[in-house]
Amino acid sequence: MPGDEKLSALTRSLITGVSLGGIALTQVGCVPEWRVMAKAQAERDVNEAEGAMCATALQSRSPRDINAFLNSYPSSRCIAPLLGAMPASVLAALSPSAIARLDSSVVSALPARVRVSLPGPRTRLATRSSEPKQAGGGRY
Repeated sequence: MPGDEKLSALTRSLITGVSLGGIALTQVGCVPEWRVMAKAQAERDVNEAEGAMCATALQSRSPRDINAFLNSYPSSRCIAPLLGAMPASVLAALSPSAIARLDSSVVSALPARVRVSLPGPRTRLATRSSEPKQAGGGRY
């Protein structure tokens, strides 16, 4: 499945970024090494869990799995590609409360096709506010 390759690349880049950030701070001497390593391990565990949950939702295409992911990680960078890979019928079946919990930056990063297909008023407002205004039509 082509989405799995993209997702694994995203997961790898997240893990690499966290690891390299921890190494850089340790080498500079900004924070004690044990704190950096503990934080990097905790973030790696979260990122691995997030990536695994996103991969499961992407593979299953189940609204239940997608809702669980959205509720667990409402500001994840994985949301836009995940929802972008779903057909309109799956997007329409998602929980309005899970969609309402999404971070505004995540909603604004969603393609218009996805925002229109999602349930709930927040996505419709985000779609309308992102549409360009038409010039003219005013009184002179």
